Amino acid sequence: MITHDRISVHEIIDRMDAGAICVPEYQRLFAWSREKSEDLIDSLHRGLPIPSILFYEKDGKWFIEDGQCRLKTIYSYITGISPERWNHDG
Repeated sequence: MITHDRISVHEIIDRMDAGAICVPEYQRLFAWSREKSEDLIDSLHRGLPIPSILFYEKDGKWFIEDGQCRLKTIYSYITGISPERWNHDG
């Protein structure tokens, strides 16, 4: 089933901290440059739209289908924790 739920950034951060968001094995490792990451954060500060982040759910966890670099960049900006922390679970 496909849903189009909107959830807050804080809820996503909480789920990441709890280990409930995972990167599937087939996803590439985090590959964004510092400049690209800064551009995303700048876009958010300006209120510009960014592409959706897509997940699928399995066994009570959310797996990132699309948008892992965006998600990890946002997480890193908010928490100060390196985006490489979530390189492949599940």
